[in-house]
Amino acid sequence: ATPPRPLRPNRAAADALGAAVPSPQLDPALVAELSEAVAPPPGEAASEAALLDPVKFAFNTAIVDSVKGLIDLAYPDRPFARFYVLETVARVPYFAYLSVMHLRETWGERDASLRERMRVHYAEADNELHHLLIMESLGGNSSAVDRAVAQGLATAYYWWVVVVFAHDERAAYHLSELVEDHAYRTYDAFLASHEVELRALPVPEVARRYYEQENPFLFDLLCTIGDGEEEEAAEAAEA
Repeated sequence: ATPPRPLRPNRAAADALGAAVPSPQLDPALVAELSEAVAPPPGEAASEAALLDPVKFAFNTAIVDSVKGLIDLAYPDRPFARFYVLETVARVPYFAYLSVMHLRETWGERDASLRERMRVHYAEADNELHHLLIMESLGGNSSAVDRAVAQGLATAYYWWVVVVFAHDERAAYHLSELVEDHAYRTYDAFLASHEVELRALPVPEVARRYYEQENPFLFDLLCTIGDGEEEEAAEAAEA
């Protein structure tokens, strides 16, 4: 089978790498490449899903829709707890991808594109970490029950993505596309209905440090996170 194309680099992760958290271990050329990347909206990139086996497509969609329905039911009026659960789960695919890729590298694979994708996925995982830290600072993880739900979902999802990615990378990327697209739409709906109150609230300190005070109000911060989820959904669709 033809391997999927490498993911389109994430702009939010690239901005973080190039400005907020520069690292001497990263090749400047890679950082520049990441910074120039522009991801299309999920609707445009979703045509890539047509290349996936219809059975796998339907199975992935059923799984994500079912989990989404349960989360929506459990958190109808607790947005930050809901976002905390989403961000905990959203990080998992990158860990799973890297686990499989590291194993392949350990077994002798030396494809240059493999190393490039590993670095991109690491950057994406770091970006998702800061999304998660922001939601924790807003009290999203204040309940032990919510933490248990998020961690349980994330653990199960990790092992499932590891198995899927090891056998069919395109199917694994499609799972991520669905999760990220749901996260984007969730943020977008929340912003639309709470714009006034969010514009009046300052961002948490962890977010201020990460985004270098570029987004002075909570509304703008959540716009940034939502845009990041949209881009990651598009990247997964293009894999």
